Amino acid sequence: MCSTDNNSSMNNGMQRDDVGDAFGSFGRSSTVSPLSVAQLAPTQRYATYYNMNHSKRGVALIFNHEFFTVPHLKPRCGTNVDCENLTLNLKNLGFEVNDFHNLTHKDVVKQLERAAEMDHSEHDCLVIAVLSHGELGLLYAHDTAYKADSLWHYFTADKCQSLAGKPKLFFIQACQGDKLDPALCMELRDNGTHYDLLTLLTFVCQRVALDYESNTPDNMAMHQQKQIPCITTMLTRLVKFTSPRNGVI
Repeated sequence: MCSTDNNSSMNNGMQRDDVGDAFGSFGRSSTVSPLSVAQLAPTQRYATYYNMNHSKRGVALIFNHEFFTVPHLKPRCGTNVDCENLTLNLKNLGFEVNDFHNLTHKDVVKQLERAAEMDHSEHDCLVIAVLSHGELGLLYAHDTAYKADSLWHYFTADKCQSLAGKPKLFFIQACQGDKLDPALCMELRDNGTHYDLLTLLTFVCQRVALDYESNTPDNMAMHQQKQIPCITTMLTRLVKFTSPRNGVI
């Protein structure tokens, strides 16, 4: 892992008292003015990188779903290994990781609301990861489906001002089949502090394209197929995880 210091080119564009993309691309709030939210934003307006030098890296929530009460959904064999690997790699990057297993949709919402109510002022960013079944814009909790885009509804600038202008990162694994897909964890482990996030995710796509395929022998239409991860970004600058220094992120 590489290390950065206050004299690096990455850090030269970072200031603690600056202005960033307070509203993101989820729309402006009717209750919070652009000026008031912008004053809370932690990144210089035209900085190349987000400020990743707060006193804490931030909170990471992992919603891991192995079993379902929805009749047609099979157990997701191997998902606990994925969850353990993701937890380890996020902790190595300095995140405070909370993993939840087989929650109902009501309990998923409860944890998201709780996270949105936290004070993230000294946090670099937020990570939400969902490991589950999914289809056509839907994800499955233990008991029912819900819209994937509802995950970030709780973290817009008007609902969570202490995250205004900071990266909110959502990782969703809802692939077909039951073989493990450790590409994201491998990239975070091997290159998590070497490259910016979008570069890391490009290499995740490379690993998936070259090394993995679906494993659904009971559904030949989906068996041994390739599916590249989809990257949707609303970031306005680069995210690069700094290395721990003296045991402190």
